Amino acid sequence: MKWKPKSHHVRVGLTAFAVIAAAMFLYLILFEPTHFSGGIKKMVGILNPILYGFMIAYLMNPIMQLIENGALSVAVKVGKHPGRRVRSTIHIVSVFLAAAVMIFLIYAIVSRIIPELIESVKNIIVSFPVYVDTVNTWISRTFNNESLDAKTTELINEYAGRFENWIDSSIMPKLDDIVSSVTNSLVSVLIFFKNFFLGFIISLYILINKDSIKARWKRFIYAVFSITTANHIVNNMRFVDKKFGGFLIGKIIDSMIIGVIAYISLGFMHMPYQMLIAIVIGVTNVIPFFGPFIGAIPSVILIFVVNPMKALYFLIFIVVLQQFDGNFLGPKILGNSVGVSSFMVLVSITVCAGFFGVAGMVIGVPLFAVITAFLQTYVLKQTISKNLPGDLNSYLNAGYIDPETRQTVVKKDPPGKRSLYDNIKHRSDKIKALDYPLKDNSWDKTEDEVRREIDILNRSREFERQFNEAHQGTKEETIE
Repeated sequence: MKWKPKSHHVRVGLTAFAVIAAAMFLYLILFEPTHFSGGIKKMVGILNPILYGFMIAYLMNPIMQLIENGALSVAVKVGKHPGRRVRSTIHIVSVFLAAAVMIFLIYAIVSRIIPELIESVKNIIVSFPVYVDTVNTWISRTFNNESLDAKTTELINEYAGRFENWIDSSIMPKLDDIVSSVTNSLVSVLIFFKNFFLGFIISLYILINKDSIKARWKRFIYAVFSITTANHIVNNMRFVDKKFGGFLIGKIIDSMIIGVIAYISLGFMHMPYQMLIAIVIGVTNVIPFFGPFIGAIPSVILIFVVNPMKALYFLIFIVVLQQFDGNFLGPKILGNSVGVSSFMVLVSITVCAGFFGVAGMVIGVPLFAVITAFLQTYVLKQTISKNLPGDLNSYLNAGYIDPETRQTVVKKDPPGKRSLYDNIKHRSDKIKALDYPLKDNSWDKTEDEVRREIDILNRSREFERQFNEAHQGTKEETIE
């Protein structure tokens, strides 16, 4: 009788379960989309406090780690090695200090920023007719053409009248519906605060037991999967945390600094609605690429209706601020967390915004960058396994790959007279000599890193194979 290890039966059972679950999942998506989406919403609604807890813990973890590392560094410099109880106390105190920092930030937003925002919105509504007159006066002074001035003034007055009529005809009759909608929104806000409060409490427990949770998950992964697969999973999770977390947290810090700089600078320039505009600039700066434009356009319009000349100064200031952020502050904070191509930024924001709205615009870039990094790693592994060149420059002017040498061969112009299209595309050797070497994105793994991973995986597979053979032989001897 030949003995088969239990892991074989476990793998067969897990595979069968995964196939059945995937079939049911696909059936629900294709034939019961309403029930599927409703079930997902209900599940997310139930799990919201836990999800909030993990998100809050993920955001507080760098603050907690910074405080804890600082305290332990002081202990090392003093020359005292903290005992187990003292070490645990430092960890717990660091968690609560990180929580205090977050509570302070929330308090600052609620007590300082929100009242100013409400006051700014009130002023905008009350001063709307004055702003219309300001724009009319600026147009009269700027344009000497009386007919153009009259047409522009008439157009502004027409649309201002339409806006007031829209309020009287559309908003006021539907006041009951608006009140109902506001009530529902208030209920949603209360539910959000309830989930956020519970999530905050859960996040404290997560951070306090962070080391235990991390160790248990790793033990679970190594217990369920083979050592080689588990190593691969843990390494990929570490890569995602480094890139994804580094980008998001770095971007939040960068945007907070930009918002503070904007608030102080707007105060020196005596701009109207300093707090409102600074918050708009800081919040929208979290969105890569499109963020500065999204924040600048409404801010320029708002300043323009108050003082048209200050709108021009503000526009110049925004350009200078974004150049400072893009070329100095952002790279200093984010480091190698950036490096995603402009094309990938556009694609990721467009796609993720369509699926997830504003949140998709924020997480789209790191999400797509992680996906492309995994694809890049797979491509490099395939080129290494096929003994093909991994250098990106080798494929720039490649015509084909020689099957024997496994090297790229530079493409040559076909014999005969070139067509107009060929002449347009033709690049002489002198022009090619002016090209700079291509570089992979700093986000992706390098070829050397992939080769080291392959070497570790191969050695792990070999050790695992030898162990299984020895273990299986011992079991067969025992059964006989």
